[in-house]
Amino acid sequence: MSLSLLMAYVEPGATAVDNLDGDISAQIIISGDVTMNQPGTYTVTYNVIDSAGNAALQITRTVNILDNCGKGNPSAFSIATELNEHFDSYDINGDGSLDQAEIAAAYVVLRQIYPDLDQDTYNEIVDQLSGGTGILNEVQVRAFVEAHDASCDPDGTAPAVLFDDIALDLDEAGQASLFTSAALYGTAAITYLYDNCLGDGVENLDAFSITATQDVFTCDNVGDVEITLTVSDGANTASGTVTVTVNEGAASCAKRCGCTGGCNKNLGVGDYRKMLADWLLIGLTLSCMFAYSALRKH
Repeated sequence: MSLSLLMAYVEPGATAVDNLDGDISAQIIISGDVTMNQPGTYTVTYNVIDSAGNAALQITRTVNILDNCGKGNPSAFSIATELNEHFDSYDINGDGSLDQAEIAAAYVVLRQIYPDLDQDTYNEIVDQLSGGTGILNEVQVRAFVEAHDASCDPDGTAPAVLFDDIALDLDEAGQASLFTSAALYGTAAITYLYDNCLGDGVENLDAFSITATQDVFTCDNVGDVEITLTVSDGANTASGTVTVTVNEGAASCAKRCGCTGGCNKNLGVGDYRKMLADWLLIGLTLSCMFAYSALRKH
């Protein structure tokens, strides 16, 4: 956690539960001092032992005392770090993202940590972290922080990706592709992409390898199709399931119906051309047969 210089540090405490003793939180031993008038990083440790003498693994809390007074606005990284470390506290609805109301409430708390944080700068930081959507997803915030902390040699961090369902309209030829700039990223199948080594997907989309279990759709696919998208940064991958709703669009897909009235597929322009060629071939064959038959009768 991070606090501004001279702010009061209130020990948040910890909880401990034993399989036999039950709640033994009262027996936790807290060690470590936090000096509120001295900027720096402090470590508080928590230890506990049950009635049988078994010691739990020690846990620690890092407390950053920041000398923010008179130093202007904090960086986007400072805000992202605070949000990342205490996202659950800011996520009042518990839905994994901060909406406009929660972002406004977070500003009130952040002003206590960063007294010089003005509203305009905060709005700009939120816009940067959210990719312009104004809604902060936990994955986005974590990815922004990890991009500064994670090593690229070797790269052990997978890309942070948010997937979403998408609707595609077929063209006049009865086809639609997932791999277009409009369909793939920005407001569609991939709504957010960030990597600790490759950076923001908006600026470096070509640096990522993106594959799909299906990326071309035809009249046969009109309706909902579930696919898997996989994004690779060259060393690690992230995958997600996307539902693609395929609409007829300009294809004017029709139905091929049998003599019994059953329809078995959608038809596009290409299908009609093939059907026409088939009927012409059948007609030519029948003409030849009748001509041959007539010749035999004379």
